[in-house]
Amino acid sequence: MLISLTDSNLASFAQASGNDILFTDSTGTNKIPHEIAQYVSSQGKLVAWVQAPTLSYTADTVLYLYYGNSQATGQSNKSGVWDSHYVGVWHLVETSGPHYDSTSNGNTSSAVSVTAQGSIPSIIAGGDKLSAATDVVVIPPSASIGTLVNQQTMSAWIYGTGSWNFSLIGFWSNPYYSDYLAINFWGDQNVQWTNSLGSYGIKGGSVSTGAWHYVVVTNSNTGTVYVDGSAGGSGAGLSQYGGISSGIYLGGDGVSHPLVGYLVEPRVSNIVRSAGWIGTEYRNQGSPGTFYSIGAQQTSGGGGAPVLSSITIDAPNASMAAGATDQFTATGTYSDGSTQDVTSEVAWSSSNTAVATINASGLATAIAAGSTTITAAMSGVTSNPAGLTVTSAMLVSIAIDATSPSIAVGATDQFSATGTYSDSSTGNITSGVTWSSSNEAVATVNAGGLATAVAAGTTNISASMNGVTSGLVMLTVTGSTVREYIRLGGRAIAIENHD
Repeated sequence: MLISLTDSNLASFAQASGNDILFTDSTGTNKIPHEIAQYVSSQGKLVAWVQAPTLSYTADTVLYLYYGNSQATGQSNKSGVWDSHYVGVWHLVETSGPHYDSTSNGNTSSAVSVTAQGSIPSIIAGGDKLSAATDVVVIPPSASIGTLVNQQTMSAWIYGTGSWNFSLIGFWSNPYYSDYLAINFWGDQNVQWTNSLGSYGIKGGSVSTGAWHYVVVTNSNTGTVYVDGSAGGSGAGLSQYGGISSGIYLGGDGVSHPLVGYLVEPRVSNIVRSAGWIGTEYRNQGSPGTFYSIGAQQTSGGGGAPVLSSITIDAPNASMAAGATDQFTATGTYSDGSTQDVTSEVAWSSSNTAVATINASGLATAIAAGSTTITAAMSGVTSNPAGLTVTSAMLVSIAIDATSPSIAVGATDQFSATGTYSDSSTGNITSGVTWSSSNEAVATVNAGGLATAVAAGTTNISASMNGVTSGLVMLTVTGSTVREYIRLGGRAIAIENHD
């Protein structure tokens, strides 16, 4: 749906960039996608395309326009405006360089050769003037353009500045095996949907020069030409004999048949749009001021509740080890400039759950080494993406153990070390740690964890690795034992002497 208005309140309160402009449905809280084609802040002039939930011919559809939040970031979502059947939508607002496709298909022009680009006296916003024989806008082949075979809807606004003379609005494929949407092919000022240089075609709906006209063709089993919202003629549908391998040409063929006038809002879809759809487009785009009415400015809408305009997410760390957890938070900014913690209200998501998952409370759990992106969404608003890198599991603790807590001078005792990692796994790291004894005059410990008693006393044994140190284990060293034998009457008596 086209929203085209000039409002002093926008000039006074909206950001100069229009970043704070957003639309909601009748609830005032559910944000709906929009795209700004033109915004002149000093005038409060706005030309925007909005994905209205429904448009009924028996009941009004209420939408809210929000603005006035100086902290808001860009709210537009142009690819979300156009349904999946749109193959290309070109607003032709670019005054130099390529013309960009507003759909998610990215069918950007590869060549623009026109008399005036993006700066004509348009009925909507933007548009090109074509008059030279070779004037044309070329859209190169793509997979999405390939879906147009044998079923399509093509539309555009045109204004003739000279005589119609087999003037082309657009066509597919090469000049000999293609479908044309043309004017005055048979010298009768009619709009024609013509196949293979006029061998077959549908015509109807005369168009005059010096005035704006909305021309549409739908083609499938039946083809119909529409002019200014009304069907002008229909007949058997036309097949693309040569396919559409050459992409789409807009405004001419680049050889000898330019439109000779202004071209605005050319679009193509890979389905047949209904007569009701086409009639509604004509009335909305041709006279937006009578298609809808604008209410007075309010301080809030939708029952007085400010609408969510943006979500910012944050996490303590951009990197974490496998098995670790990290708490993300989400802050919502609303149309009245207020902010609120919405961590538990948003829907959290991870772009790669094999690397990390995130639960409903925003707690992320690292699974395996790699990268993922965390986002949060709520009421049609999606947060900034937050990158998260997961590294291999990290050592978090070391436990050591000894064969015996007490040994005699000169004896040895084998210590062992077990590491516990961030993913809860464990492993024997005895030979990988650095061993130490707090009193080497009592006992020493080598790189393999073997303690050797030196003198009576106590010492504390510990192990460290990668910045992690174990707890202390006390080792007691007792004095050496000496035995003396005295033989009495054929018997040997052992007398122990302890140092």
